[in-house]
Amino acid sequence: MAHFDEYLSSINKIPSYTGNPPTSKEEYESRIKFKDGVTPPTWEEVQAGTALEECRNKRLHEYVGGEHHGGLHIELEKLWDDIDAGKFGETAKTGKFYTDVKTIKEKFPKP
Repeated sequence: MAHFDEYLSSINKIPSYTGNPPTSKEEYESRIKFKDGVTPPTWEEVQAGTALEECRNKRLHEYVGGEHHGGLHIELEKLWDDIDAGKFGETAKTGKFYTDVKTIKEKFPKP
């Protein structure tokens, strides 16, 4: 599903259109239709929302199967190791889990 569709679904505004998602404000305003009574988001809101969806998807890929992670079970193992080592509060920021997630968030910052 395109980031366009993911974003609109996340705000419960399901569009009606054929073909690919729009790539410009003009396309959006002319091709995309919503049910009566639904206030369409502006093109600017759609762009911001789709950028956020893209960021979330990239982060999710890294969290659960990115090149250096190996899957969600590995992340949970790191979290368990940190808890077992007593890393709480500020000390938690030195743990394997926190530093890995921080690296991903820095690699893919929110727009």
